[in-house]
Amino acid sequence: MNVPELVALPDESVRPLVHPLDVPEARRPFFLSWLIAVLAGPATVASLVVVFWFVAEDRYIGPPVGIFVALAGWAAATWFEREAWAYIPRKRQDRARQLPLSWDLTRWLVVAASAGAALTLLGRRLLEPSVPQSVSAYVVGACAGIVVVIVAEFLWRLAMAIAGRGRLRAALLHLPGLAVVAAVTVYLYRELVNLPVDREWHTSDLVIGGAVLVVIQVMHWVHKARNAR
Repeated sequence: MNVPELVALPDESVRPLVHPLDVPEARRPFFLSWLIAVLAGPATVASLVVVFWFVAEDRYIGPPVGIFVALAGWAAATWFEREAWAYIPRKRQDRARQLPLSWDLTRWLVVAASAGAALTLLGRRLLEPSVPQSVSAYVVGACAGIVVVIVAEFLWRLAMAIAGRGRLRAALLHLPGLAVVAAVTVYLYRELVNLPVDREWHTSDLVIGGAVLVVIQVMHWVHKARNAR
């Protein structure tokens, strides 16, 4: 039994695989999914946490707010993405379609700007005597974790491009954000090392900060891979 289509899809003989950008009714939820994913991504959420930590009197409000924004954004982006793909039968879904260049550029400019702003604020906070050294080391470790995440995704995209299963553009777009985050991370680490010797910090604080960030990103990748399948 044939199930009637809810919307008019492109002729299957002309375009067998269809993306939400090809379907007027699916474009809006797909765009909202992409926009929320950009605004509630790891870099922007980390920036939000840092801003709360920098300006709020209560230093403990930032992490809960960041977690809430990340989870809410994750749920909303997933819901809109499912709504967009629901217009297209599974056998005709073009999951490998590359997004427009303007979308990719916007995403990575937001990531680079968010990371740069957040890390600049962190640099100022880390120089204040009121900040526990262990907290400073944890934050620097989280920044290093961001670098690891960007490098990992860059290498993965590059490997896919070399294998002919992706485009080089997807890998190269990671480089601006990588340059910004890596440069500021090195600066913060040097500032941390040069703080007075009477304030101690441990390498484990760096490792934990980086590990938490990496684990969160890996969970995000696994979730996206499961949705794609």
